[in-house]
Amino acid sequence: MGPSSKARRRSTLGVTLRILGWMVPLAGFLLTGWAWAWSSPVGSGPDDDYHMASIWCPTPLETSGCLAGYDDSGNAIIHIPNSIGPRACYAQHPDESGGCQRDVEREVQTTRVDNGGYPGGYYDFMHWFVGPDTHQSVYSMRVFNVILAGLLFAATAAVSGKSARLPVIGGMIVGLVPLGIFLVASVNPSAWAIIGVAVAWGSTHALIAPHSARWKRIGAVLLLLLGATIAAVSRGDAGAFVVVVTAGYLILQYRRGAPRIAIFGVVLASLIGLIGFMSAGQSASGLTQPWIDGGSLTGFSLLIRNIRDLPLLFGGMFGYQWGLGWLDTSLPSITAVAMLMVVGGILFVGTQRISWRKGLILMMLFGAASALALWTLQLSNTTVGNQVQPRYLLPLILVFCMVLFVDENHSERSIHFPVATRWLVWTFLVIAQCFALQRNIRRYITGIDVDGFNLNVAVEWWEAPVQPMTLWVLGTLGFAMFAAALLYVGRPTEAEGSAAEDLEPTPKRATAQA
Repeated sequence: MGPSSKARRRSTLGVTLRILGWMVPLAGFLLTGWAWAWSSPVGSGPDDDYHMASIWCPTPLETSGCLAGYDDSGNAIIHIPNSIGPRACYAQHPDESGGCQRDVEREVQTTRVDNGGYPGGYYDFMHWFVGPDTHQSVYSMRVFNVILAGLLFAATAAVSGKSARLPVIGGMIVGLVPLGIFLVASVNPSAWAIIGVAVAWGSTHALIAPHSARWKRIGAVLLLLLGATIAAVSRGDAGAFVVVVTAGYLILQYRRGAPRIAIFGVVLASLIGLIGFMSAGQSASGLTQPWIDGGSLTGFSLLIRNIRDLPLLFGGMFGYQWGLGWLDTSLPSITAVAMLMVVGGILFVGTQRISWRKGLILMMLFGAASALALWTLQLSNTTVGNQVQPRYLLPLILVFCMVLFVDENHSERSIHFPVATRWLVWTFLVIAQCFALQRNIRRYITGIDVDGFNLNVAVEWWEAPVQPMTLWVLGTLGFAMFAAALLYVGRPTEAEGSAAEDLEPTPKRATAQA
């Protein structure tokens, strides 16, 4: 009886720990996403006036009930509530708090609305959340995006094999701080671009899990198609990114004897992405016509200048010299330094276990992001800092982070880190997110001309259901719970051996495998 009882207790404890291993990170993500959704006022996201107007008045404008006519240039004029109308009063005025908003229910006219440039599906879906209270409608959209991301990320990890789970979870955690989490908790269509492309890649990676259960493969294919669809209806370039991701599957993950359902899903996802890309007006004209005719540099000189400054776009995703919102919420140095150390460390460790397949997909992802940025800058005859923003390239770089965790020399495994390294990465991530969220809250409750630890003092704007300090603490705690998944999935299994063996294979081990 004694040994049997102990075995049952161990079994029960194991099941409990596994459940907590799933529920704690998911609850943490939802909590930190909820905090980010409430940390800034309506209209605080990049180009929010354009995107909110397009949600309130989706195409075709003639049947939306908003159309007032056309101006002399042929641009549509629509009627919308002032609170979602022209650029917010605090936009690009970092010393101005969100309290400057007045007369929010008055109707105004604007030409800042989508009329076929975007795929449109995102705006049509979000239109379901539109209600009489514009502010409550916007916060509902933000929270929905957080819930959607959390559930899809968790589902993608669930259909991945144990050894294939780290690239999915690790890449998402690292790639989302700080710009990604801000966008996911916004009404910007880039939220769906990030979610869709990440889920598309994670589900393709799950398709090669060794001895994967049939339900997991079916679930991975369904998630792949759902992720491709979400990305394709958000932005035209996100549809193209799906094509890049599925091409990466063929390069990095395809093996002889792959299930037909996997090949079918990859091909269909590619078609969905291609249709989304081709159907967007921004794809047809935005990449073939210049927007700006200015600047002293042209041609080859402009290209060299932009190549030199291109790292600013990639560093901007992690808080380096690039603000949130309307680019007016500067992030503290501790966030940028901590994130660059994390990404740099993962880059060096991830490339220790590399093959030509993994190297090719990494170059393809980075090359596609770089080429898109340079091509757009050349066509617009402008330099880095204009036209192209880090958020446009973030979906590809998020996948880049996920691929770094893959051990291509042993495709059924993932790169693993020693215990101390995992705790160090977790600490840096929590610190980076903590101070990024604090700065975002501070920027809108008082403006950045006011400083101080206590966010509850001298508040000029606030709409969240809890006090600013409480929101900050909850958001920090939530992210610590979310990032804790790295501590669990980042450890090697018994079958994979120690972390040291995984990172530094010896000739003896290679001979034994041969």
